[in-house]
Amino acid sequence: MEFVHSSATFSNDRLRRYRLLRIWDVSRPAITWLMLNPSRADAVRSDQTIRRVVGFSQHHGYGGCRIVNLFSRIEPDSRELKAWLRCRGDHANDPINQEFVQAALSMTGPVVAAWGNVAAPFLERHWITTVADPAGGWLSLGHTTLGQPRHPLRLAGGTRLTDWQPGWLR
Repeated sequence: MEFVHSSATFSNDRLRRYRLLRIWDVSRPAITWLMLNPSRADAVRSDQTIRRVVGFSQHHGYGGCRIVNLFSRIEPDSRELKAWLRCRGDHANDPINQEFVQAALSMTGPVVAAWGNVAAPFLERHWITTVADPAGGWLSLGHTTLGQPRHPLRLAGGTRLTDWQPGWLR
């Protein structure tokens, strides 16, 4: 797919990615996705997850997507991320990432929650006091058996976005 605009914001050491943006149709709104953590996608390269996010966004009528993550550490292996999160405890996130997440959540339109189960034990501890309820509400691609929003990677392409409410707001 050709993008009109594509960008990524990284830490200076490129160990963390704070935001990824893909725009393909400027006449349509972009949608924000809040996911778990970044893998290897950058301003030029998309990985399989980003291709799925773009596909779901396009399928639902959006002209672009903004991707931010609960955790900014670049780690494509969820087992490694889980171990890193356990070791870091309450220090797993960084203030710069929180600023990017808050900025993305404050933009017009809904936010798609898509972090899967890996974050569940760490989620409320890190985000209950920092994640603002987005003005456009929450959407998801369904939820896991643990009640977490499903990750887009292994879902059917026709999966619909539906309203979703985070556990900390229930």
